[in-house]
Amino acid sequence: AEMSGVRRFRSPGGREVLVGRNNRGNETVSHSLASPHDLWFHVTGAPGSHTLLRLQAGEEAEDEDVQFAADLACYFSRSRMTTSALVDFTRAKNIRRAKGGFLGMVTLAEGSVQTVWAKPANVEGLAANADN
Repeated sequence: AEMSGVRRFRSPGGREVLVGRNNRGNETVSHSLASPHDLWFHVTGAPGSHTLLRLQAGEEAEDEDVQFAADLACYFSRSRMTTSALVDFTRAKNIRRAKGGFLGMVTLAEGSVQTVWAKPANVEGLAANADN
């Protein structure tokens, strides 16, 4: 899979977190790299990066890893300058390409989405220095 449009991070629990750089990167993260059991994150109601917390089948995510991925999804979005913002997350198996939508646009299975308050400042140092 093409990784040039994707940033990579390591969560506090040691999990890989992938963040799309642009529409093409978002498409790669959501449709080429995602496994059904991975957790997928996107800031609520604003343009932003598709963010993926990689998990093994049957594995539950640690709260600190969910928070970390949500904070990254918020940082790499239009909500970067806010103190906190809601981030949607769901299992990657619940994501579909939006019919007739632009590259990287998705729809989420109804009833599958959870939300978490994210604080972009939590990852600012890490994300700002990410030359990846």
